[in-house]
Amino acid sequence: MEQTKKESLIKKYFDFYQKKVLPEVEKLATQKKEGYHGLYTHTDAVVFRALDYALESGENPMPVLFAAACHDMARTHDHYDKEHGHRAVPLAQKVIAKFPGKISEKEEFLVCYAIQNHTEGTQTNDYISACLWDADRTRLAWEHLMPKRWLLEMPKNISPGKIKPWGAQTRTEKEFKQFR
Repeated sequence: MEQTKKESLIKKYFDFYQKKVLPEVEKLATQKKEGYHGLYTHTDAVVFRALDYALESGENPMPVLFAAACHDMARTHDHYDKEHGHRAVPLAQKVIAKFPGKISEKEEFLVCYAIQNHTEGTQTNDYISACLWDADRTRLAWEHLMPKRWLLEMPKNISPGKIKPWGAQTRTEKEFKQFR
C-alpha cells in the first residue's frame, strides 16, 4: 500500500477510535487511564501499531481496532495478570454492540478470541490475533528491550508476524513473566 494512503487510513481509523470507541471503553474499563498498561498510554500505542499492521497486510482494520482498544480494559493493576483477557471479553462485547454493522458476527468472535488469548501467546492463523499480539508485544518491547530514544524510530513497513520480541508465541509463560 502506498505510504501516504496508509498514513491517511491510519489517521481515519485512529480518529474513529479516539472520538467514538475510546469513550465507550472508558465507561466500562477497570484499567487505569495512565501508567504502564494505561488506557491513554499503552492502549493508544497498541491501537495505533495494530492498525498499521492490519493495513500493511491488506486486512480489514476495524476488527483489529476493536481488539486492540479492548484488550486490557479489564486490568485492575499493572502486574502480571493472566486472566485479564478473559475478563475483558464481556466488556468488549458491550463496546462492540455500540457500533452495529462495523464488524461481522464472525469478526466479533475473532476479536473476542484475540482478546481472551492475548496474554497466552496462543498460536493462530487469524490476522486479528496476529496484529494484536505483535502490536502489544512491540509496545511492551519498547520499554523492556530498546533504549527510550528508539521509541519513535521503529522501521516502517513491518508486517505482522515479523516482529516477535522475545520469540513471541514460542516462549513459555514462565519466560514471559520476567518481563512483566
